[in-house]
Amino acid sequence: MNYFFVYLGFGGDVIREVHTHEIMNQQVGEFESREEAMEAVCEQLKCSSMVHGLFTKRDNAGGFLLCDAHEFVEL
Repeated sequence: MNYFFVYLGFGGDVIREVHTHEIMNQQVGEFESREEAMEAVCEQLKCSSMVHGLFTKRDNAGGFLLCDAHEFVEL
């Protein structure tokens, strides 16, 4: 399955590109399981915590949401 992470703002809302209003995201890659994708994202982002697919780099600074291709389309 193909995975992405979506940028989240301080309040937990999805961040959108200013001009196009598209959801800001980055493709993580193809993984056999969500757990493998979560490990790759945490390593890539050098995150400080991870809970239920939500990642943070530091307190009160927003974060990232891991989603697969199907979930991303629903956003």
